Order: sequence, then C-alpha cells, then structure tokens
Amino acid sequence: MNSNKVKTIGKEENWVVVEHRGTKIEPGSLQLITKLLTVGASPVVAVLLTTEEDKSSLLNELRSYGADRILVITQSYFNDDCSQELAADSIYALTELLTCPNSILFSATIWGRSVAPRLQGKLDTGLTADCIDLHLADGNILVGTKPSYGDQIMCEITCPNARPQMFTVRPNVFLAKKVAPTPETAVKEQKLGTGMDEKDSLKKTIRATTSAVKVQDNQLTQASIILALGRGAASAEIVESARKLAQKIGASLGVTRPLAGNNGFSYDQQIGQSGVSVAPDLIINLGISGSAQYVSGMDKSKTIVSVNIDPNAPILSFSDYYYVGKAETFLSALSTQLGI
Repeated sequence: MNSNKVKTIGKEENWVVVEHRGTKIEPGSLQLITKLLTVGASPVVAVLLTTEEDKSSLLNELRSYGADRILVITQSYFNDDCSQELAADSIYALTELLTCPNSILFSATIWGRSVAPRLQGKLDTGLTADCIDLHLADGNILVGTKPSYGDQIMCEITCPNARPQMFTVRPNVFLAKKVAPTPETAVKEQKLGTGMDEKDSLKKTIRATTSAVKVQDNQLTQASIILALGRGAASAEIVESARKLAQKIGASLGVTRPLAGNNGFSYDQQIGQSGVSVAPDLIINLGISGSAQYVSGMDKSKTIVSVNIDPNAPILSFSDYYYVGKAETFLSALSTQLGI
C-alpha cells in the first residue's frame, strides 16, 4: 500500500452501502445496519445509490432499521443495469466530497464482492473480505472475523492505520431488526457533480451482467425453501429428482463443498463458511453429514429437515425433523405425495 495515499480520518461515520434491486433491499445490507448498531459502531450511515423512481420506497424501508443517517445519491444509471465500476466511482466521489468515513461495509453478495475491491483500489486502503462476524475494538477500529486455512481457523483482521476500513460480510450471519419508526431520520441528498453525470454515457458500453448474476445469487440467500444436497445425494438420479422437486415446490438448490462446481452446480450454491449463509423458512438436507462448517451456514433456518442413512450423523442433532434412510427413498415418497 502506498502510505502517501492513505487518507486521514475525517469522520467517525460507518457507511453501509445499501444494495437493492428496484425497490427490494438485499437483506444483508439491513443486517449490517443492525449489527453495527449492536456493537456500538456509531454513527451508522446508510449509503443509498438509487433512481428517482425507487427512492421514496427504499427510504421508507431504510428508516425502519435505525441508521443514524441516510445518504442518498440519485442518478438515472443507478438501476438494475448499473455497472460495478460506476457504483465504485460514485462511492469514491462521495469520499472526496464529504471526507473519508471510518469504515465502509458491503454485503458479500456477488455485487458487493465486485464493487468493494474496485473501491478499495481507488481508496488505496485495506479490505477484509467475506467476514462472518464484526466487533469494535479500541479507537473505533472494527475487527472482522473470517474463516481461513480451509475453514479450520477463525482469523480476526484489523486495518489499524488506513481509512476507511473496508469489509464485505456474508449475508444471513446476522439478523436484521426493525426499530421504532423514525421518520425524522436525517436524509442528505448529495449531488456528485457534472463529472459523474458524464459517466451516464458509459453504461452503454460497460453495462453489467450484475442484474442477471444477482438473481442467481439471491435465489439461494433469499430463498424461503432450500433443498441442500451432500455427498450422500450426489448421484445423477438423486440430483435430477431434487431438481424436479425443487421446481414443484418453488425451492432453490444448495450444495455442500464436494458438490460445488460439479453436477451442474456453481460455487455460488455452496452453503457453509466457505460458501454462503442462508436463513430460509425451510431447509431440507439430503445426504449431508453436518460438519461444523456447513452447519454454521444454515443454522439460522427456521425449520430444518434432514435425511441421512447414518443415525449418528451430526446433522440430525441440529434438525427439527429427520429421516434415517436413503435420500432417494425420501425424495420418491415426497414426490409421490406431491403428485410429481
């Protein structure tokens, strides 16, 4: 890092960049606001990049989560097709106009993981990626906890000198909590100036694939029902049956690490410490033994159903309901009940 470019701390604010798709806010952004308030990292500022059409609806929801202030930047290109580069440029322009905050945080979605490092490069500061916990240390230093060495060690990482401190944090590792409605929450609308307005023309040439990718990402992190497959449910027949069942009941498919990247599954569908954290209304675990790394990624699910041939499989102790037997037997019986 070039120490000559390190910014001095201008404000002790902690910015949460609010990710949204139209008028729907990505839950991880709201969870980050709640977490920062809980650990005492105040003031918390929600940074909202939006269009004029979506602004009012998004502000109404944000006010319910207790941010000390909401900073709004309205541009025509802040829509579903806004590129990660334009978003990073816009947030960087804010730090130049308003003085550098203490920290900037993103939800570790595909969008957040793309924008954060671009912004880090422009700010020449530190970025702790894919955190699963945060706490505050002396001197308003945020400490990010993240798994390392094959998820066997939890590392606590700080950025003691450069500012802003930057973090991406996995969705669904915290809970978002609404507070009493605060319509008086300070809302500041910031203009970026003609320099950023000129970038509107860039969207025609660097139009992001973010929109399409984000839908895939959110299918798992925001799913209300998930069918999760492990080693014991990796055969082509079981995978096909699971796909049909998922389509019938409106579920998303998740996998453990051994299946990620195989059988038509992507790494974005991997659940666990080295994947994504989920919190659906219902998760059905098929052929998953239940390692600590996997369980930590789904233990906030409201109802957990597990299927395993091993009556001593660890996953069963974390389940609300379980079936000891073959995954294909369970899928066949359930599919029959549903008329598939």
